[in-house]
Parts: sequence; structure tokens; C-alpha cells
Amino acid sequence: MERTLIIIKPDAVQRGLSG
Repeated sequence: MERTLIIIKPDAVQRGLSG
């Protein structure tokens, strides 16, 4: 589960930067 959070964290950051 921890790995999933780590994978989602950067994904959300990229989305925030993208828009």
C-alpha cells in the first residue's frame, strides 16, 4: 500500500504542475 501512495503522490504533483 505504501508503494501505491508513493506512485500516486508524484502523479498528483505532476497533474498539479500541468494544470
